[in-house]
Amino acid sequence: MLDIKRIRTSPEEVKADLRKREKNYDADIDAILALDEKRRVLVGETDEKKARQNAVSKQIPAMKKAGEDTAAVMAEMKALSAAAQKGDRNDRDSANGGQRKRGAYVKRGGVKGGGKNPRNDRRRS
Repeated sequence: MLDIKRIRTSPEEVKADLRKREKNYDADIDAILALDEKRRVLVGETDEKKARQNAVSKQIPAMKKAGEDTAAVMAEMKALSAAAQKGDRNDRDSANGGQRKRGAYVKRGGVKGGGKNPRNDRRRS
C-alpha cells in the first residue's frame, strides 16, 4: 500500500518504482495528487469557516449581555454553519474519489433486507 505522504513528497520515485513492476500508473499517481491537492484546499477553507464560526459564537454572549441585537450575528452564524457543513461533505467526498458511501446492505437478487432468503443480503466488506 502506498502512503499519501510518500506520493506527495516523491511522486517521480513512486512512479519509477511502479514501472519496475511493468505497470504504468503515471496517470493514476497524477490523479491522486490532484485529488489530494483539492482535498487539502477544501480542508483549509472549511477550517477557516469553522474558526470564523467559533469567533462569531464567542461574540454573541457579550452582545446579549450588553443588550445589543444579535439577529445579524445569528444570521451570519447560520450561513457559516451551513457553509462549514457543506465543506465537510466535500472533504469526505474528495477523500473517497467523489463517491459517497451507500447503505450498509446491498440489495441482491431482488429481495430487500429481511427477505425470505438471507443469502440475498450481504454486508459490504
